[in-house]
Amino acid sequence: MSAKRNIAMGAQYPYGGVAPTDWAEAAALGILYDLNDRRGIKNGFDDVDMEVRMEIVTHMADIIRTARTWQDESS
Repeated sequence: MSAKRNIAMGAQYPYGGVAPTDWAEAAALGILYDLNDRRGIKNGFDDVDMEVRMEIVTHMADIIRTARTWQDESS
């Protein structure tokens, strides 16, 4: 599946139950959608409660945002 499709599907079926509010959350949800579609991994995400899911999305989005500025700072 393409990156654009994973992002679209992650926004349509958000792992944390909340639609993304910016590009980094959309990226995080796209990654999580992709992981949830992989054999052997997806079942590991099933039993996570909604509060923890939302924290995972928030932390992933923060890492993604930081990576963008880190790349600019490290050159």
